[in-house]
Amino acid sequence: MDEVAGEVLEVLDEELQMLKDAYFEATGAEGCKHVIPLRERLLDQYGDQIADKSTLAKMVGTNQAYQMAKTPFIRTNQGVMPNPNHR
Repeated sequence: MDEVAGEVLEVLDEELQMLKDAYFEATGAEGCKHVIPLRERLLDQYGDQIADKSTLAKMVGTNQAYQMAKTPFIRTNQGVMPNPNHR
């Protein structure tokens, strides 16, 4: 994951947190309390496995738990892209 993708992920997570807060305010749904920011969840779940915690992109990129995860891809005339037919 590059830094641009990491920044997009952070913005999406901020939006999710705002939606969660508004939904909780409107409904009082207790489950909302379990929807924590992504950075916090990654640290809670994988803290000791993350080598670089400086940005969200680096947290994902240096997380040992993700090192075995490979994205299936195909080659195209423009380079590579995720394989839409995988699974």
